[in-house]
Parts: sequence; structure tokens; C-alpha cells
Amino acid sequence: MTTTFVTFGLLMAGMALAVLGALKMGWLTRGGGVAAWLVGAGILLAGGPVFLFPMVIFFMAGSLSGKLHQPVAKQQGRTAVQVLANGGMAVVCLILWKITDFHPLMAAYVASVGISITDTISGDAGMAYGSTPYDIVTLKPVDAGMSGGITLAGTLAGLAVAMVFAGIHFFVFDLWIKDLYLIAVFSFAGMLTDSLLGSLWQSKYMDRGVLTESSENNAVLVKGMRWMTNDMVNLLSNALNTLAFVAVSAIVS
Repeated sequence: MTTTFVTFGLLMAGMALAVLGALKMGWLTRGGGVAAWLVGAGILLAGGPVFLFPMVIFFMAGSLSGKLHQPVAKQQGRTAVQVLANGGMAVVCLILWKITDFHPLMAAYVASVGISITDTISGDAGMAYGSTPYDIVTLKPVDAGMSGGITLAGTLAGLAVAMVFAGIHFFVFDLWIKDLYLIAVFSFAGMLTDSLLGSLWQSKYMDRGVLTESSENNAVLVKGMRWMTNDMVNLLSNALNTLAFVAVSAIVS
């Protein structure tokens, strides 16, 4: 018991140092740092050190992929809301798995992180290497970075990330072969769902004749619902696809 407590304390201290490093590099805000540390603590308590692996992969890959299209000076660290929107559902799945020992919930933890990393990298790749983005619903051209827009480059990048992420974690965790396919499918589906929600219901504003997703400068809401921000879209698309993953996984097990 003492050894376990000491090991846990050392791991928590190590995570604190990692968060401080991320703060220094501008990858996290202060609030985001606290949220990331709490998410890590939940993962350690519910799953153990090995379960930090997919979340670390997501955080590092997502932070680095932003550099493909955005100068370092303009990058903003992830806030607490963004951390929880992308990692909260995964932690919930892991905690429920710890309580119930229901295998699909453990696989859903990996799938939830897969959804977040697929959506993040596909968006960054699309802005860096894609041509004109098109709205996923109307198929009309939209400004780069506007929610709901997709590019061929971003879509292909998302598909590749979904498959590679699933393949790597098939060997890291005690996953079944069906988990491998379902994680890849729902990671990619989560990316598409995010674009659909972004196109149909995310709040968009008109600011001095320019369509934007920011409500600053007394911008006027012209589309979507005010509460449906990009962070809420991320949370909902992740939650919907993670729950669908659990349902399908339970049915085909």
C-alpha cells in the first residue's frame, strides 16, 4: 500500500511538472493546466499509468499540429473548457469501466480520445494543406477555419489519423479485434459529426460585414444558437459518438 501511494504521488508530481512545461510553451492556459492535471489524476485513479498514453498522444499531437498553419506567436493555449470538452467524456468512460468492469467502456475511453485527436488534426491539416473549404451541409465555399467547413486534405488526414490511432492502441491495451475497427470508425465519424453540428447549429456572428464565430465587439448573431460554441460542439460530438460506440460495441460483443 505504501509503495502504491508513493508511486501515485510521484506520478502526480510528474504530471504537475509536465503541466508546468506545457504552460511555459503556451500549450495551456493556467485554467487549462489545472483541468489537464485533474483529468490526468482521474485517469491515474481509474485506469493507471498506461491509460495516460492516449491522452498524452492527443495533447502533444494536437498542440504540435496547430503549428502547421498558425505562427507560434498567435497560438493560444487550451483553456479549462477546451480540455474538459475534449477529455471529459473519456475520463467518465474510464471511471465507469473501473466501477462496472464493462469492457466496452474501457474501449470507449480510447475511442473518445480518438475522436478528439482525429477532429483536431484533420482541422489543422485542412487549414495547412487544404484548398478552399466547403460547408459539409450546403457544399458552398466557406472561409478557412470556419466551423462546418471541410477539405479533401483534412478529411483524408482525419481518416489516416483514425486508423493509425486505433492500430497503435490495439497493441497498447487489451482490446478486441472489433474494438480496432470500431475505434477507427467512430473516431472518423466524430470528425464528421463535429462538422455537421458546426454547420447546422454552431453560433455564428456578423461583425462589421464579416462572418465570425466570435461574439466580441457587439457582433450580431446571424446563425445557430448562442450557447452552441465550438467547445460545446466538440463536447457534444464526442459524447454522441462515444455513447454510440458503447452501444454498438455492446451489441456486437
